[in-house]
Amino acid sequence: MVRIVTSSAAGAVILHVPSRTTPERDPSRPCAEVPGPVRLLLEAERMVNLLALTALTYVVSQMHCDHCRAAIERGVTGLSGVRDVDVDLEAKRVTVSGEGLDDVAIRAAIDEAGFDIDG
Repeated sequence: MVRIVTSSAAGAVILHVPSRTTPERDPSRPCAEVPGPVRLLLEAERMVNLLALTALTYVVSQMHCDHCRAAIERGVTGLSGVRDVDVDLEAKRVTVSGEGLDDVAIRAAIDEAGFDIDG
């Protein structure tokens, strides 16, 4: 039995699925192939994860090539909470997505990679 607990004060929805009914999750299997109730739970989990993400964007005008992109990605990717690093060379922007991001640590990693953040 699935129990849905809603907390209006925190704005949170908690799904409780007893372990005997919790299916093993196969990340290679699309949700469309999963039975109805399980698909609903997987979609709810995905939505909760998306709501928890934060994105920080930095302007780095010194970037101009794939070497620049790789250096910044390498420096920022290993930081705590980072899920994705998008380096847009044309727009000269670095967007970091994740949970509990540390602005100071990200700025330091970009600096250590040899780049200054504009502004």
